[in-house]
Amino acid sequence: SCVPIWFLQRPIKQIVVAPLCRIVLFLLGYLYISEKVPDPRRLRLGRLKKGTPIPGFGETVYSGDIIICNSTSFVEVLYLAYRFSCDFAVVCLPSGEQVHRCGLLGALKRAGASYEDERHRTT
Repeated sequence: SCVPIWFLQRPIKQIVVAPLCRIVLFLLGYLYISEKVPDPRRLRLGRLKKGTPIPGFGETVYSGDIIICNSTSFVEVLYLAYRFSCDFAVVCLPSGEQVHRCGLLGALKRAGASYEDERHRTT
């Protein structure tokens, strides 16, 4: 990370990185991004008691939580950085035993690389 003082990293991300990511998304044509709460039945979370309130999107994500994405495009990387000011990590292959922090630029690079790999496979 560019900020050596750990407790300043998240606020600086929220002030600098999040707005930049939103501007890039806007320039890419994502003028408005709707957020919907997923259906608990679709997620197979079990039966909810009648009248149980379902929290809004992102209301249950806190600092230190892990958000797992299996196939990420560069748009998703930008959105996650904008919405949650998150850190990005990747499982190292082929061993799969280690997780390395890759940051926003690393995540964007990996998302672009996976797009190129997929493009070469289909042609």
